[in-house]
Amino acid sequence: MRFIFTIALIFAAISASARRPDGVWFGGGLGLSMPSNLGNKASTLGFSTVAVPGFQAQAEGRWFYASRLSLGGALSASFLAQNDDFWVLRNKGRVSASYTMLSAVAKGHYYFSDDAFRPFAGMSFGVGWLSNSLNYESSLSGTLVDNSIDYINRQFKPLFSPEVGFVMEASPKTFFYVTCAFVVLPDMRPEYVPVTDVYGYTADVVVQNPHGNQNHFNFTIGLLFKWD
Repeated sequence: MRFIFTIALIFAAISASARRPDGVWFGGGLGLSMPSNLGNKASTLGFSTVAVPGFQAQAEGRWFYASRLSLGGALSASFLAQNDDFWVLRNKGRVSASYTMLSAVAKGHYYFSDDAFRPFAGMSFGVGWLSNSLNYESSLSGTLVDNSIDYINRQFKPLFSPEVGFVMEASPKTFFYVTCAFVVLPDMRPEYVPVTDVYGYTADVVVQNPHGNQNHFNFTIGLLFKWD
């Protein structure tokens, strides 16, 4: 709470010295979502251990109530696939895992210039909906002792995200932007999924979410349109 209050004071001080308002900008972009082990307590296992880079998209709006300061919000979605080097069960079968993240955040940006090229830094706070799926296809699939499973784990998590980037004017009301954000999510609860045999006894256990937190980088390229 103290950190959020400090950020709010900084933005208030900046706005007092900034110049004219600059309307409302809205748009969106596409990019890359890259899993990261940064911030993980374990040195050998993290999100980038179990997943590989994937696709992400976002829509956002920014209200420039001062020429170098904007407040707004964004909706985003990221889709990542499994790291085949980690999800290996050898002769027990095959695992297919996927990671979907939807988020809604409020954000603020400070711009180091109000010219045609505007580098910026900002911070986002919000909530993420995580849906991690795990499909275990047993090597005994199709037999009487087939113990395959299809499991989905869903959780809501708070998140915050520092970001940097730039906005570049393409026309008086159209702007090209590039953003790099580091999305920080708390620990995911590990789920131990029992694999039962034909008699209902637990024959094995597959661990879903062994990676702890689900921190990742989002690299976005997009367009913003100005509405005065």
